[in-house]
This record gives sequence, structure tokens and C-alpha cells, in this order.
Amino acid sequence: MNENLTAFIDRLRDGGETFFDEKVSEEQLDATDDELRFTKSASVKGKAYLAEDHLVIALDIDAHPELPCTVCNEWTPVGLSLKKYYITKPLEEIPSNVYNFLEDVREAILLEVPQFANCGGDCPNKEALKGYCSKGKEVSDNDNAHFPFKDL
Repeated sequence: MNENLTAFIDRLRDGGETFFDEKVSEEQLDATDDELRFTKSASVKGKAYLAEDHLVIALDIDAHPELPCTVCNEWTPVGLSLKKYYITKPLEEIPSNVYNFLEDVREAILLEVPQFANCGGDCPNKEALKGYCSKGKEVSDNDNAHFPFKDL
């Protein structure tokens, strides 16, 4: 557990704020498998404060997941940036007055990871796959095709 991603409620009373600028290691993200891995730490910056009877944590999260390319199956880095991500928690659900939000950060990152990645024009196997790709048939207005948005 990353102790630095902990909000202490008593320090936030009377308008106090706690600021965070932390790294979450790839081990803490715990997502290394055949379809997803992290090779760099995620950056978490933000602040925690109280709004009436809720703990509010406002964060900017930058992570660097890697996924297999859908074309060549090589690991492809994907930039992931969550700006102004908010976590709210009622104070009644925090009986110890200490809230560690590492799991919330981990969940936010994993929910935003795209399902597919493509290494783009730099794909090393793109030339080998060219024979399997067809250039679709061009459709003209005479093919009885319906284009509902063509005049917009």
C-alpha cells in the first residue's frame, strides 16, 4: 500500500488541504498479464479537501500502459492522461479518519486503458500483412447506396 496516497481527515478540517505529487509503481498497479502491462510508474498529482460531509480528492493522473498491437502483436506504449479526476467519499464511510485512495487510482487507470492499440505507421510487420488486406470497393451514387448524411 502506498502510504503517500493517504488522506488524513483530521488535517483537512477547518478548510485544510493536502497536496499530492506521488508515483505509483508498476507493481502497485498489478496489471501485468498477456494483454496489459506497465513498465513505468504512474504519476499522481492533486489535492484532498473536505466539502461538507464528503472527502474530495481532485487528481491529475498520467500512466503509461502497454498493450499488444492489433496488427503485429508487439508491445505498444499507450499514453494515458486523466485530468481533473475526482474521488468523493462520504465521511461516514471512513470511520478511521484515514483514507488510502491507491485502489481508486488503480481502478481509474484500468478503466481508461483502451481495449486495442496500434503501433501505427511504424508497425514492423505491416508490409508482411499487406497481402491480407483488401482495398474495399468504391461505392458510387449509382450503386443504390443510401447516404443519409451526405448533404450535411
